[in-house]
Amino acid sequence: MEGDRVAAEARGVQSIEVGARILEAIAAAGDLVMLRDIALEAGVAPAQAHPYLVSYRRANLVEQDRQSGRYRLGPFALQLGLARLRSFDPLKAAGDAAARFAAETAMSVVITVWGAYGPTVVQVYEGSDQVHTALRPGTVFSLTGSATGRIFCANLGVEIIMEAIKAQKADKMPSRIVGPVSDFRSIKADLPLIREAGYATTTSNPIPGVSAMSAPIFETGGELTGAITVIGSALSFDIAPSAARVRDVIDLAHAISARAGYQRPAASA
Repeated sequence: MEGDRVAAEARGVQSIEVGARILEAIAAAGDLVMLRDIALEAGVAPAQAHPYLVSYRRANLVEQDRQSGRYRLGPFALQLGLARLRSFDPLKAAGDAAARFAAETAMSVVITVWGAYGPTVVQVYEGSDQVHTALRPGTVFSLTGSATGRIFCANLGVEIIMEAIKAQKADKMPSRIVGPVSDFRSIKADLPLIREAGYATTTSNPIPGVSAMSAPIFETGGELTGAITVIGSALSFDIAPSAARVRDVIDLAHAISARAGYQRPAASA
């Protein structure tokens, strides 16, 4: 009996799954879209997609433009999205994903947000590769001398960054800042490249023998929520652009951002 129930749950409801693909196709379009394009993206025939769209219109999940006959998401879909955002904690989601990544890779993973003194550690997940980082919640990364700091420099306004660098340089407790602090012009030329690549790396800086890679976490509207930084031994953590682990970290950041409601521009997606 229990086995039959589990098997039924595993099967699911195929029509709902097809309907979800149709809604995803409309959402991915981002604007009014034709029936044939919805069907193509969802992997169904137009004749199969049409009855779903009729029902979705009745439920206000989809609306149809009278002049063009094209479709877009309706007001109830917006209500569902807003409800999701209200109940979603991006930092908790980031923490859950970071913990799994640390366990799977044996490397340490750190979550940072923008604080009073710059990029501030809020969560640390130690890996098992025996790299000692001495990082803890409340630790502040240098904006110019760390991979994490450079992610914030690349994705926040210049005025904000320059003021924060000035404050870090004038800090009377420099020991709480991880990494050397230099002038903004020392990294200015690198920032467009970091934005385009979607990540920043360092080796043996600020921690000797340790490589770090940091990627941004965005939320709805493209606002920077924080950064996820992966730390490992320079001998085993390959941070070359073509390295598989680099792709893994980027995918991790993208997955967290997607759960927070962020949609990457089509060119970068």
